[in-house]
Amino acid sequence: MLTDNAGHTGVGEAPGGEVIYQTLLAAIPQVVGRGGRPTQSRGAAGAQRQSGGGFRHLRQGAWTFELKVNAVAALEAALLDLLGRGA
Repeated sequence: MLTDNAGHTGVGEAPGGEVIYQTLLAAIPQVVGRGGRPTQSRGAAGAQRQSGGGFRHLRQGAWTFELKVNAVAALEAALLDLLGRGA
């Protein structure tokens, strides 16, 4: 869940686990305190970069990469939910 300064809340979901948790933690600097309208490039893509996302994680296994993608998708859903609520 993401909440903006106006009190709007956006919700996204992903399966649990340490990889997803760490990916979402890595996204915090890309999202919190950024102001303005939520955007995919700032939030989800930033989370992918900050978490070391991308194809290099295929070395660690396709499952690790898929979990990171799930975390980024959850963040993107929450940002889009905020956008839809007029944030």
